[in-house]
Amino acid sequence: MEKRQDTIKIEELKGSLAHLQNHLAEPPIPKPPAGHSDLEKNLKTETKYLRDELREQERLQEAKMWLQEQEKNENRSALHLEQEGKELQEKLGEQETVPLLNTAGAGAQEEQARLCEQLQKQQMCCQHQAHPVASALREPEAAAAATGTGSNRGCGETQRALQGAIDKLQNDFMAVVKENADLKERVEKLELGFIQLSGERDMIRKSIKPNDHQTAVAKTQHQKNDVSMMSEAEEGMKVKPLELQGPVMQLMIGHEVQHPANDSTPGAPAPQELGAADKDEFYEMSPDDDSDSLEPAVGRVHHTPLHRRWLKAV
Repeated sequence: MEKRQDTIKIEELKGSLAHLQNHLAEPPIPKPPAGHSDLEKNLKTETKYLRDELREQERLQEAKMWLQEQEKNENRSALHLEQEGKELQEKLGEQETVPLLNTAGAGAQEEQARLCEQLQKQQMCCQHQAHPVASALREPEAAAAATGTGSNRGCGETQRALQGAIDKLQNDFMAVVKENADLKERVEKLELGFIQLSGERDMIRKSIKPNDHQTAVAKTQHQKNDVSMMSEAEEGMKVKPLELQGPVMQLMIGHEVQHPANDSTPGAPAPQELGAADKDEFYEMSPDDDSDSLEPAVGRVHHTPLHRRWLKAV
């Protein structure tokens, strides 16, 4: 309200000053020969009034500038208080984030333990599946030693049974390899999450009080232990395919020794006819192909040894 009154008063003074300046700019009226003392007195009085008005206008202008400066200072103070409020809110948010980070770390540890347990179960399952195949390979050898030469029909059925068992073992092994890759990717994601958590904890540790330094150091050590455990689990996953490769290679080599690809007994059907009759077609495999996307090589029979194709798939 005072500022508005001062502005109105300043405008009035400006109008009066302009009027007086116009009045002074007019050509002087010739002095009358007599009674000039009254005119001089009036001019002096008016000049004094104008000077007083100018001083008042300057004083009001200074007051206006002072008010503007005070308003700027108040705005700066308000911005400073607002910034301090935001900083306090951020600190409170960081203190609330520490329990959330701890909870996330505990969840990651539980996920890691679950993945390791699942990997062990799959390894045991693959070992159990390898035993029937080994027994199936040993039984035809014992029967051949006892009876000399078997019938063509029995040999074909044995080949089909062995081929089915080997295909099943190949599919299981490829599934284990694929799942190991998925587990490795998940472990890498967990490691990346731990690295991000480490960066956030470092930032929070810088902003928290000095009394909480020991707690932050203990949390950092706990996080390092988690990363070490994940690295050990990853190494174990890398070793698992190599452990499974040994029994599978033995089974395949034994199968090829017993039933060479290029040899056939007299009177027995040719390998191509047998494959066409029994629909036991060989498949070309590559490391990037899944077990569900294999397609038979139509029109030709592949004589690539099974253990070589198995190594190629691995």
